[in-house]
Amino acid sequence: CADKIKAIKEHAKQYPSQDVQRPTWPMIILRSPKGWTGPKEIDGLKIEGSYRSHQVPMANPKDNPKYLEKLEDWLMSYDPESIFNEDGQILPELKSLVPPKELRMGNNPYTNPHYKPLLLPDYADFGIEDPERGTVMSSDATHLGYFLKRVIELNAK
Repeated sequence: CADKIKAIKEHAKQYPSQDVQRPTWPMIILRSPKGWTGPKEIDGLKIEGSYRSHQVPMANPKDNPKYLEKLEDWLMSYDPESIFNEDGQILPELKSLVPPKELRMGNNPYTNPHYKPLLLPDYADFGIEDPERGTVMSSDATHLGYFLKRVIELNAK
């Protein structure tokens, strides 16, 4: 793949730009099963490669030690010590890999030609009050739904 890209570039250098035809660039396609980084199976039900990988595979790990252990194993498999510092901040060498805003695909007029900034409500209005950490049982996905509903309402045409 890299050799083909190099050959295309070398060929293009040999001719005036108006004489060079647009090449078909090679690409690598990764085909992976849905949920391939998560648990393979929970309670005898297949997760990886099934519709269940789009859901929360382990409901209520706080009250189920077996789920809590599986959840911890799953999250630790991402090796967080190699991603975050002691304060929980992303490591500078990883943060430096993020392209500047003007170079991100979503800001490119060719990939997103009809970009119009959304009107957004204040996200703090959709927060979950938790005066003592860990005492409130609430679904963050439900509150995200309330937020997104308001975004849709604000941006309806």
